[in-house]
Parts: sequence; structure tokens; C-alpha cells
Amino acid sequence: AIVFNQDGTLNSAAKSAAPGSIVTLFLTGAGAVSNAPADGSAPSATPASLTPDTPTVTFGGVAGTVQFSGLSSCCVGLWQINATIPVGAPAGNTIPIQVTLDGASSNQPTISINPPSPLDFSPVALSAPATAGANYQATFTTSGGTPPFTWTLGTGSGLTGLSLSATGTLSGKPSAAGSFSLPVSVKDSLGVSASHSVSLTVNAAPTFATALNLPTATVGAAYSTQISVTGGTLPL
Repeated sequence: AIVFNQDGTLNSAAKSAAPGSIVTLFLTGAGAVSNAPADGSAPSATPASLTPDTPTVTFGGVAGTVQFSGLSSCCVGLWQINATIPVGAPAGNTIPIQVTLDGASSNQPTISINPPSPLDFSPVALSAPATAGANYQATFTTSGGTPPFTWTLGTGSGLTGLSLSATGTLSGKPSAAGSFSLPVSVKDSLGVSASHSVSLTVNAAPTFATALNLPTATVGAAYSTQISVTGGTLPL
């Protein structure tokens, strides 16, 4: 069998395939097909000459998803299978492929498969403090992984009022003051995930420390007094 990657390149150690991508296998022995062409003729693309049943294709023992199984319109008698490499397939340069159709199994050609790209995100410590009851916003940035990403803000931190958007933006009005560890996680389209306890400091809402019955002023005379505030997040 010959294996081509999704971008049309021949699969090899130098040109390996990624989990989640579609590869094209060319082999022989498809058996009976629908819309069979005349002997010695290549089949037409429409209608396709398909195998009556969908074969099982495994990559390193892990089943992939078959999108197409039938005669290739490029050549005479060549069986073409398009299949997605499963996320759980092992990585390496000699991963065996097994095709099974109607109880008959192929030999085991090999394929080169990339390991999934590692995933992480930052920051894990939010440097800008929040204020209890006031609007707050911070954005996390991913490194590595395969988009799209799914973000999750867990529970159990003791802090409510914040939510995490699909683009990794944390926002809302923190419910209380204190130091908190927020359980944040992200998962990519191949199931690779990263999790951190993200630290966030929430300051108390500002309050006046100075009594508001200020000293009496005199018309036309210079006046000065100090008003003190506690809590809040600078600048006020």
C-alpha cells in the first residue's frame, strides 16, 4: 500500500501525518464494487465505484474513521481509502496500518505519525489585581496545541462572579476580596489539554477612611483637607 498525507505529499519519516488529519491509502484487492467499470478501464469519479461495505482501518491498533472506500478514478483497479488518523493513535515512523473488509485483512504497511503538539497557556498568575464588585477582565494565551480550543473555568476556588469565554477571556465582577486560585483548563481539537491553578488577588471595594463631615471652609480663603480611602485598586 502507498499512503499520502492530507496535503498530497507521500507519507514518510520526513513527511509524517498528524493525528486528526485525513490520509489516502492506495492498495489492491477491493473485490466487488458498485458501478464497476469495464475490464481494463479506469472508473469514473461520478458515480463512484464504491465497496459495498465500509472497511475497518486501524493505525497502530486504533480504529480510524473511513470517509471513502472504492476504486480510484486515477488508475485501473486501484483501491482508494480515505481515512482519518484517530487522536489516540501511537506516534512513530513505523506505525502499522491494518485494513479489514468483509472479514479479510490486508498486510500491514506502515505510516509515520506525528505526536500531538503539546499545549499550554499563560499567564498562570494574573498580575493585575481585581476589585470586589467591579468589572474585571484578563485574557489567556495558548502556546502549541491544535485549534480550535475549549476553555473551562472550574469550581471550588471560593470566588464567584467570573466567567471564561470561548476565546479564553476571563471577565465579570468578583464576589469577594482575598487571594484565590482559579482552576483553569484548555483542551484542543485533538483532545490535548493543559490545566493550571491561576492565582488572582481581589482587593476590597474602596471605602472612605475619613469622616465626611469635613472642616468648615471660608469664602475666599484657601482651603485644604486630606481625604483617605481604604481598599480598591489603584488608580482610583
